[in-house]
Amino acid sequence: MRRQNISNGVGESLMEFYFLRISLKFQRTPELSVTEALLKSIVLQALRDLHGEYGASIAVEVLEYKEVTNQSYSFVIKILECDLVKVWSGLTLLGTYNGVSTMFSVEKVSRCLKDSNDDGVNGVIQQLFQK
Repeated sequence: MRRQNISNGVGESLMEFYFLRISLKFQRTPELSVTEALLKSIVLQALRDLHGEYGASIAVEVLEYKEVTNQSYSFVIKILECDLVKVWSGLTLLGTYNGVSTMFSVEKVSRCLKDSNDDGVNGVIQQLFQK
């Protein structure tokens, strides 16, 4: 059974989310063009490798990414609170993608807390990309 997409807006205010800033480093320049879709695919592959089909069904939303060098990328994902440990462990244990050695690092974690001083999701993303 597939899980519901977390960006569908239905009941979203009742769910708790985490936003993770992740660093992905390749041993050599990847042959594929790195896009949000590819980053999501790599994350889902990591989850499938460690947690099977259940892991592959975890809702992951890539909100923003940037190329740091031609071999490393920084990106922000949105996940449900209940999936934090599964996602973090899957990323930590992925060692290769398409035959290229890779290394994920979770650099920063934030909850989406909305208050009168918060800029919503965009504010969280900006905060996560600050060192």
